[in-house]
Amino acid sequence: RIRYGGEEFVIILPFADIQNAYKRMEAFRKEVENHKFCGKRALKITVSIGICEMKEGTNFEELIKKADDKLYEAKKEGRNKVIC
Repeated sequence: RIRYGGEEFVIILPFADIQNAYKRMEAFRKEVENHKFCGKRALKITVSIGICEMKEGTNFEELIKKADDKLYEAKKEGRNKVIC
């Protein structure tokens, strides 16, 4: 995992296909949604996640652009979603 932007992180799953990546990120999204942050304050946080698959000939910049497009699609569709 690396911090990519102000509120964006990149998670690389080198041996996961797109369906497995979706399942893992959906489980992560639910875990964040159900977690009570800040103890007694019980701050609720949600995440929007964009997923793409590295294809033959795709460079890192293209990969990030595709994932970022999916992230913004998730935000546009109401947030707190995983989009492939």
